Amino acid sequence: MLNRIIDSIEIIAILQNQTIKMKKRILLLFVNFIAFNYLTFGQTTNQTRSVLYTLNQHEILVYNEAILKTNANGKNYALITRDTLLNKESFIYNGKKIIEVSNIDHDKNYLWLSQINLSKTNSYIVQYSINNKQYININGTNYGPYQEITAMGCKETEEYGFMYKLGIKYYLKFKDEKYGPFSDQHNDIFFADKNKVISNLYWTNFDLNPYTAVVSGSDYLEIVNSKSIHLNGIAQNYSEDLISIKSLYFNSINNFGFAARIKELDFDVMAIFVNGKVREEFFYPDDYRGFMLTEKDLYVMSKKEIKKNDVIIYTNLKTILSFYRKGNFLFETQDNKVFLNNQLLLNKPNSYIINAHISESGLDCAFVYRENDKDFVKTKKDEFGPYDNVQDLCFDNNGNLIFNFLKDNVFYNYKSGIIREDLGTVDFQDIFYDYEYNHSLKFKNHFFESSYQYDFVVIDGDSYGTSPALQSWIEPSTSSFKWTALENNEYVLYTYPI
Repeated sequence: MLNRIIDSIEIIAILQNQTIKMKKRILLLFVNFIAFNYLTFGQTTNQTRSVLYTLNQHEILVYNEAILKTNANGKNYALITRDTLLNKESFIYNGKKIIEVSNIDHDKNYLWLSQINLSKTNSYIVQYSINNKQYININGTNYGPYQEITAMGCKETEEYGFMYKLGIKYYLKFKDEKYGPFSDQHNDIFFADKNKVISNLYWTNFDLNPYTAVVSGSDYLEIVNSKSIHLNGIAQNYSEDLISIKSLYFNSINNFGFAARIKELDFDVMAIFVNGKVREEFFYPDDYRGFMLTEKDLYVMSKKEIKKNDVIIYTNLKTILSFYRKGNFLFETQDNKVFLNNQLLLNKPNSYIINAHISESGLDCAFVYRENDKDFVKTKKDEFGPYDNVQDLCFDNNGNLIFNFLKDNVFYNYKSGIIREDLGTVDFQDIFYDYEYNHSLKFKNHFFESSYQYDFVVIDGDSYGTSPALQSWIEPSTSSFKWTALENNEYVLYTYPI
């Protein structure tokens, strides 16, 4: 088609005067415009291109985790940029500069994104330092300066806070409350009255009792320097030689316990202390698994059994998946059966468990198991799946079951029986700014492909755009492929209806 148009132009040029030659140049510009669109956008031009952010002359994207993210409906996005001329970094949210730090040296002056949920507006944590004074921004509110800051939160309920050092003591700011002073920094703090663990957002601990501090009302118990117990900031004395303290429970000043390694003869022994006295001992680490202390009962978890007040209640254990502070246990047996207390929930020998929770009320549980490369969600009464992937399984504060899942390249969110499309972030994991990322999608017999090696994407055999996709996904509600890209100095979002 282009050759025919060009041939017609040459004929016109021969027959007409200079005025017609001017028309030829105009027509050539029009032909070039058609050719550009033909080569750049393929044979159709019904896609839309939206500019989310335009980088300034000396502004670049920072190579850092989660610096370039958008949610699945394209409404919220975030990135971190650096001005190479002025040596300053900025946190950008929905096109607005939220935080700016100058004289970047990654020591006394720095900025990083700790947490973000793009399915909600203004849901993020940014930590930054200015002249060695540390600050934190939670959902748009700045706090500081402090000597040290650790972002904390409950990921399941998306309630965030932080632990900070001021003077020689540590404090916890969680929601609208302040707790402390603590004598040590803690990565996991258990709120006994809420049955909720608040954790360092970068910390991963797979122990059954991972927390090193417990808050109960206005009182708190903590492990200090791994070797001593402090109650409301006062060190407690014990006759035994404590080598290291592993875990603790705290219901009240008169009812608390902890597990500690003690030296006995030539063996390391794990001893469980309740109100200052040894209640049980194990050879460490072969047989000890954890303990739980309620207002009336002591539950001890060893390698193959669970005891309540010295009486065996469950045996033949393989894995303790989760437990509730009032005595409910979700566990897997040696023959790969899953039980909630005495109730059999799963009997599939070829499956394995990925994630598990007991609800805050203790009345329900949920876990993800994988079988034949598919994920399933199981509760006391229901089962969901199969899915390609399940993430973010939890119960909210009202006991509602929530999880995100991927099926046939489409993202969904489940909450209390309602399934919605296009919620959550595009990728379940943090997006890294890395062009070595290949994309492949299929929807209604249409195909989308992108590779970091090429400066375009391919849809059904035609090329589009001028850069590879940073992210790509399917939007079923509009039957569209969507992708983000960095084209020259523009961060853009494409929508291609099928």
